[in-house]
Amino acid sequence: MVVAVLFGVLAPIALTSCAASAGAGASALEGDAQARLVDEIRTLPGVSGVEVEGGLDGGAGDDATTDDEPRSTTVIVASDADRDDVLDAAERIPEIAMEVGWGDRITLVSASVSSVVDDYSPTRLWSLVLSPMDAEAPPARTAVDGLLAASVIEGVTGLTVVDGWPSASFASLDDIGPGYDALRQLPLFEDGGSYRVLSEQPSLRVTEVPGLTSTLLVHELIALALEYPGSEILLEGPEWPKLYIAHVPGEDAAAIQARLSLPALADGSDPGLGTLSFQVTSVGPDGSGYLDGEVGSGV
Repeated sequence: MVVAVLFGVLAPIALTSCAASAGAGASALEGDAQARLVDEIRTLPGVSGVEVEGGLDGGAGDDATTDDEPRSTTVIVASDADRDDVLDAAERIPEIAMEVGWGDRITLVSASVSSVVDDYSPTRLWSLVLSPMDAEAPPARTAVDGLLAASVIEGVTGLTVVDGWPSASFASLDDIGPGYDALRQLPLFEDGGSYRVLSEQPSLRVTEVPGLTSTLLVHELIALALEYPGSEILLEGPEWPKLYIAHVPGEDAAAIQARLSLPALADGSDPGLGTLSFQVTSVGPDGSGYLDGEVGSGV
């Protein structure tokens, strides 16, 4: 009986000890992968720093997190880095991550900062989210090449690429029109992109979905934002796209609805993608008003 009791006490202890050892071993392997990742990336020409924040739980291949915060990995490109070095680093970083078994996403950022807009903090000029274990991820070298080309366009204050989808920020409405035209000439934005004016409450944020949103529509939305500076214009997407225009004078809502319904705004659209619906929300002495429609419907 004593032996049985002792075995019943010691068995859980042994199992707990094994589990603890296994956990410690996993953490050690995880720490080794992190150390190797950081050491190897830091040696790449053009890289000025590597930052890993968060815990080591969860395994190197599964976007590791702790109870407190997710782990994030950031690689900073030197502001004076040679262009070819930046491209080479972008290509090499996912390879290093694969070699050491690092599955977390890695954000590659430019150390350059844009000008401060109003009271907002400076933003890094461009960033690219890399998914080392994702076989479908677009080539990092190609994405960075596009980001470097886009970063010199006048008026652009910030650029990001996440899951292959590019986004651009502008300091003012005056910049976004010509900036949009210039970005559309780059391969990075030829399959769509998002554009916004940098502000706490974006007065204009547009997602262009090829086959559904025309360049003429984007320019019409920019024109509306300039005509109605107190408005908010949001074209959501790329999934489930819909256009919202809010805070326009009640007496102008019908005219805006008619402008958005002009058939020319749907030129070049793909009928197989359906139509783009919109909602205009106005304010007046009698309260809010709502008008709905479909872009380019002619109604």
